[in-house]
Amino acid sequence: MPKCINDPTRNYNGTEPSPKGLGYCAHVEKVGTIRIGKDNNAWIVKMSSNKIKKWVIKSKEFTKQYGFVTSISMTDPRLKSWSVRKKQNLLKLCNLQDKFKEMGVTFLIYIWSDWQLTDDKTHLNQPRDDLDWYWDQPWEDIPEKLFNKPFILVPIKYDTIYKKYILDGKKNDEISLFHNLESHKKEKQNVIKLFSKLFKERFFWSGKHIDPINIKLI
Repeated sequence: MPKCINDPTRNYNGTEPSPKGLGYCAHVEKVGTIRIGKDNNAWIVKMSSNKIKKWVIKSKEFTKQYGFVTSISMTDPRLKSWSVRKKQNLLKLCNLQDKFKEMGVTFLIYIWSDWQLTDDKTHLNQPRDDLDWYWDQPWEDIPEKLFNKPFILVPIKYDTIYKKYILDGKKNDEISLFHNLESHKKEKQNVIKLFSKLFKERFFWSGKHIDPINIKLI
């Protein structure tokens, strides 16, 4: 039998669905450690009632990818930890489809699932950080036919481990929108005017194509 990677005095079978099946014994890990198991699910180390550490499934959504959606609801369970104000401002943003259609701008909402592990390929970042989301993923999923037309994409990061949406910024209070408005001057000015009216000082954009449109949701 092979030796455990984190404790060579112990053995494992290699058939265990938990991270032990990859050589990680729970008894030497810190409580709260999260790793991906042999079954590709996320597992967490917990202390049992008899003081024994064990692997327990944390989430079965780690390998689940999402993508484009048509709307976001206030009752979405992934918004449960958000303040009412943040929810309301996100909905205000996501309910602008008709406004943008009038401007000739395609408006997209994208649920951006995490994908990347740390250098230790079975150990997830604690806490999660931007490296856990593949930056080009939303861009790569945009239909090629849209790149010659003005568009705005609202990427909502989804932490599949803790099953919640997260935001950008030091205070986890802003969202960064993807776009191609630099080459569409008329639509660019209309978008700036609309966002300035709706979000006032909470809206910021340098006006450059390489920079995202930032909106604080507080």
